Amino acid sequence: MSKIKVMSEELANKIAAGEVVERPASVVKELLENALDAKASEVKIDLVESGLLEISITDNGLGMDYEDAKLAFKRHATSKVITENDLLKIITLGFRGEALPSIAAVSDVELKTSDGVEGALVNVKGSKLIKSERSDLKKGTKITVRNLFYNTPARLKHLKNVYTELSHISDYVHKISLSRSDVAFTLTNNGKVLLRTDGKNNLLKTIASVYSIDIAKEMLVISGVTSDYKITGFTSKPILQRGSRNYVSLIVNNRIIKSSRITKAILDSYYTYIPHGKHPISVLSIEVDPTLIDVNVHPNKLEVKFSKEDELLELIRESVIKALKTTIFIPKVVKEKVEIIERYEEIQLDLSQVSEDSQKYETPVKVEVPATEETPLVEKVSVEQKSVNISQEIILDEPIKKETLVIYPIGQVMGTYIIGQNENGLYMIDQHAAAERIRYEYYKKQIVSNEEVKELLVPLVFDFSLSESIIIEGKLDVLNQLNIEVEKFGSTSFRVRSHPIWFKQGEESEDILKIFKQLLNQRVIDLTRLRESIVITMSCKLSLKANHSLSILEMERLLSDLMLCDNPNTCPHGRPVIVHISGYELEKMFKRVK
Repeated sequence: MSKIKVMSEELANKIAAGEVVERPASVVKELLENALDAKASEVKIDLVESGLLEISITDNGLGMDYEDAKLAFKRHATSKVITENDLLKIITLGFRGEALPSIAAVSDVELKTSDGVEGALVNVKGSKLIKSERSDLKKGTKITVRNLFYNTPARLKHLKNVYTELSHISDYVHKISLSRSDVAFTLTNNGKVLLRTDGKNNLLKTIASVYSIDIAKEMLVISGVTSDYKITGFTSKPILQRGSRNYVSLIVNNRIIKSSRITKAILDSYYTYIPHGKHPISVLSIEVDPTLIDVNVHPNKLEVKFSKEDELLELIRESVIKALKTTIFIPKVVKEKVEIIERYEEIQLDLSQVSEDSQKYETPVKVEVPATEETPLVEKVSVEQKSVNISQEIILDEPIKKETLVIYPIGQVMGTYIIGQNENGLYMIDQHAAAERIRYEYYKKQIVSNEEVKELLVPLVFDFSLSESIIIEGKLDVLNQLNIEVEKFGSTSFRVRSHPIWFKQGEESEDILKIFKQLLNQRVIDLTRLRESIVITMSCKLSLKANHSLSILEMERLLSDLMLCDNPNTCPHGRPVIVHISGYELEKMFKRVK
């Protein structure tokens, strides 16, 4: 008797569901993709208990007739890919024909749909057809998914709490709304509106809806084009940072994707602009001929393979760096008003509920509640005092052009901070950070353009262990590319015969030893990053230190040199160089204005 059997359709669907449907957010993702493929301009996502009990998605798309509605629950039934050639130019978000049967295998699904002529109602539970009948419904589709994983208790047991599951869903809905600012999205949970976008094809307004108006105002426009790729979008000013890469949204031909290489290219563009471990907020849209990418990599359809990927990465880096270099972004010191009130009340303002006819709504000021026997001590409630005119378009702040920024020094504090002024108010400059930036950019140009070397009358000799010498011997070509002439000298030693002329005299051995250590600590050597690291080390070591007094003339020269830098905003480690207190804030501090 044969041991090999053909799986039943129900079992095959359950297995497929293991890859396609991981959690409630997976269901939302698959159904939203179907709605957008159906050319919907309005989509509503309603959750009950973060989708654990019920997920309902309603759209105004093309809809289906009765026969198509029944066929949609069959595995690999799709209208999007018909021939093998279609796989070479996929333009839809979905194409596998696995989403609905996989979801229906592990839940109770009800589909109501109409193409405007004929409607249908189909109910499938655990891959079994419960109901199939003709129905009247306005053009569009409503899919309701109840009791997810009711028949797979192992998967149900591993779901997180309602807050975690809701965060996964809202994160995806945020990203897909950023990818399609021409579609109006509404997300609710237990009847409460969590997100609403207007679908007016204004990405900046969508960013304001997803994050906040304040964040939208701190975004920079990025754009670039090659013969194969076109990129557009927004990225945040260096002063706006987050501790997670999750705030980087990547879109390819309206498809949300994940790409560690593209994310790294964006982050590399902020090198020396923001501290290590911090990330910008970015929304990057990539347009490319569908024949140059492969989206059929994984069932979740989040991975994409690119043709000429290095060309794309270079375009992204160049475009982001161009946006960052054109202006100077100086952090501002803002004095917040603090009042004492008798009790704490949670304050919320849902901008999506404000009508277009409304003029201005003011949020309360920051409050602090004193601890009493009846009232425990609670944290400060930070609600920034702000007037918001909802009917107006969001306008990006015009950053200061560095060519027009002139700061006149007036003194020094603690031998560390230069105090300066101009018509815009007061400035504080960290003299060490400023000197670091100046030297960093000087040495960076030297390491790229100045190939002159210094021949040593007495070579420098460095000794290592046997294992270390083996590693270094395999990386001698890297040292030669840095214009450091090195040769093997004995079994475990190396001899340096020459080095770049701009190495500081008397400290050559220390600098070269640090380079050797970097070679030992890195499995894969990024020559560009290695050069950067050398330059940062030298610029930090040779710069002005704290508690070093300067004359007014020395301060003027330092500030003048700083304004000639490509990026006077931050030191090479990403820390701010200049802090600004506006004239208005100064007057507020002294109660001259309200």
